[in-house]
Amino acid sequence: RGTPRSIIGIVTDKKTTTNGNILLELEDLTGASRVLINKNRDDVFSKGRQIVLDEVIGVKGVTGDKILFANDIIFADIPSTKELKKSEDEAYAVFISDLHVGSKLFMEEGFKRFLKWLSGESGSKEQKDIASKAKYLLIGGDLIDGCGIYPGQDSELSIKDVERQYSLVAEYLSFLPKDLRIMVIGGNHDALRLSEPQPVLDKKYAKAIWNLKNVTITTNPSLVNIHATRDFEGFNVLMYHGFSFVHFAESVDSLRMAGGVKNPEEIMKLLLQKRHLAPTHTSTLYIPDPERDPLVIDKVPDFFFTGHLHRVGASNYKNVSLIAGGCWQAQTPFMTKVGVEADPCKAVLVNLQTREFRILNFMD
Repeated sequence: RGTPRSIIGIVTDKKTTTNGNILLELEDLTGASRVLINKNRDDVFSKGRQIVLDEVIGVKGVTGDKILFANDIIFADIPSTKELKKSEDEAYAVFISDLHVGSKLFMEEGFKRFLKWLSGESGSKEQKDIASKAKYLLIGGDLIDGCGIYPGQDSELSIKDVERQYSLVAEYLSFLPKDLRIMVIGGNHDALRLSEPQPVLDKKYAKAIWNLKNVTITTNPSLVNIHATRDFEGFNVLMYHGFSFVHFAESVDSLRMAGGVKNPEEIMKLLLQKRHLAPTHTSTLYIPDPERDPLVIDKVPDFFFTGHLHRVGASNYKNVSLIAGGCWQAQTPFMTKVGVEADPCKAVLVNLQTREFRILNFMD
């Protein structure tokens, strides 16, 4: 019988053996260890299938001949003790993403219907009342379709100048009430470097948006705070466009079985368990920082908000609200090529007093 042992290390290799077991190599400051996860241990093996390269995990097990046989896998994860924070007053936050203004397939009429509702100009009495209590609009990146993002995109653009694309976005947002706080991050279609963390929108190209007094432009990713008062600390919202999502949807068995890119909330849950927005180095282009990793989820948010996959959704994981912001662009040939199915013209509405979700549809 082996000796009980526990180790913590970074996953440098993961293989499936000829017998169907999982073989890991973990590395720490003292060296490397091999870990075997037996396929007959269903509870441990299911965790093993969710392990990704370059993440840090803990392993409890017993030693064998130059190997550790795993009895349990411990992920960083977020605590189960987090409270479901609620505000005392009735107020609403609205979440949208991936406008893709400038694309021929930008769904302008649906977006105008959304703007009219949020401005209190349309809808039932109840819907207008809710709109009047909407205090925050959060936009999860890809405000514009950009130029030269992928081969052949030029033929799919109605506006072929990024400054004009941003000017039109600003024109739309200017219709909204001036007391509505709007928070914006960039995405891979915006006029930014692709590597993460992405900086704020460029003042040269997005000057029209910078000129809007009620718009806050921040980096991708960002942790922003909303609805704080003297007596209430407010809600922390982790905003991340989601460029790493496709990698994990394709490489993690449980995510593929749960719908892959069609189910962004499952990907978000996995990344909360990893406490990192892109734990595998190849999952996104990354700019290293010698002081801190800006993609680490060090502070547990109240909301985790993303875009990129053009799917809308809302759910809860350990009292963290998971929100996928959908899109305002019809299905493009490129989206079909990469396996993304558009779920357009929808917004996620959250009652901050109850933390209840509602998905609003602005299609015809």
